Amino acid sequence: MHTWAQKGSLQLDSTKRGRLLEMAVGSDLNTLTGDLYYWRENTLEVDYIYQDASYLYAIEVKLGKTKSLSGLTAFTSKYKLAIPIILTEENYSQFAQNPQEFLEKHSR
Repeated sequence: MHTWAQKGSLQLDSTKRGRLLEMAVGSDLNTLTGDLYYWRENTLEVDYIYQDASYLYAIEVKLGKTKSLSGLTAFTSKYKLAIPIILTEENYSQFAQNPQEFLEKHSR
């Protein structure tokens, strides 16, 4: 008999891991006091737009090798004051510990 973990059942494909990471970031952002949106224009999109009293953040969640950042680039070109943030598996734990502090640190 094998345990569930021994059979490799805990392995998620990259698509599922990416969706879980994106949901976790959204959940963390939703705990903050600012306003949370997403942005889409034609085929371009940004995962999260977060606006607090001081700053506007354009946040992309990426898993593994960074894919296209064309949505992030388009948004920050259109909204010059927006601060681009890219969250990955590598920096998510820092973000999750204190999302507001993480964002403020990246706005300086």
